[in-house]
Amino acid sequence: MIELRDVVKRYGASTAIDGVSLVVGRGELAVLLGPSGCGKTTTLRAINRMIEIDAGEILVDGRPVSASPPDELRRHIGYAIQSVGLFPHMTVERNIATVPRLLGWERSLVEARVRELLQLVGLAPSYAAKRPGELSGGEAQRVGVARALAADPPVLLMDEPFGALDPINRENLQREFAQLHRRLGKTVLFVTHDVEEAVLLGDRIVLMCEGRVVQDGTPEELWRAPAAPFVKEFFGPEFGLHVLSRHRVTDLPLREAPDGRAPRIESGTTLRDALALMVTEGAECVAVIGDDGAVAGGLTIEDVVTGVRRTR
Repeated sequence: MIELRDVVKRYGASTAIDGVSLVVGRGELAVLLGPSGCGKTTTLRAINRMIEIDAGEILVDGRPVSASPPDELRRHIGYAIQSVGLFPHMTVERNIATVPRLLGWERSLVEARVRELLQLVGLAPSYAAKRPGELSGGEAQRVGVARALAADPPVLLMDEPFGALDPINRENLQREFAQLHRRLGKTVLFVTHDVEEAVLLGDRIVLMCEGRVVQDGTPEELWRAPAAPFVKEFFGPEFGLHVLSRHRVTDLPLREAPDGRAPRIESGTTLRDALALMVTEGAECVAVIGDDGAVAGGLTIEDVVTGVRRTR
């Protein structure tokens, strides 16, 4: 759905993007990750032609982005950014409806789409009449995501959309967006510099440094087989714990149910939380409770620590 072929962008003597090639498949959520100044935002902005590249080619759905005028191209690509960028003089409804109105949608369809999107991002219908100045940071960010989805674009570009939020709101929106992506199946390219966010959200991580792709793969692949010392250094010693947060206890085969003294956890618990509970309780095993309320089996510390390395 998104393909970059040997893309180069220079600013004078500085090269911001240095021969980047990558493919983001249909329905995939890929994360551009790396330190500040590595070229990830420049790469993202090149896709919707907010900047023009100096060499290479970018295609969306098999069509070169250079084949369409920038304004027309952007109407078919959703875009969400950290600062949200809502129009302060417009209501939430009109902010969300910006692109559908530009595309000439009928008024009844626009109104129905706004109602649908408010529900989708977890906001009550009454928010339609509010203005951006009446919203909290988390609410404004939800509206920003709704606006990016308004015209039902197949591709969504997101540049640190949750970066300005407090930790609690940020984590909640991250998890809600992950569920939303699974439901909608959009092709998403997501920029962040936050390792935990990248591991939680990304089907794939594209790690960049100095304008180049250092490694491209699933979080598990980058954890198990870093392609360069920079990869291991960038993710740090807690990389394995972040990967454990991606997996539920039911992702691993359960062993025989432990005795009644073992701490109990729900089947939706992450492996990281399961490990933390065992460490806190001084227990070598936990009992996993199934949907029927009965003990479905158990997991040991060894299962959690070694099992995820064998999962895909």
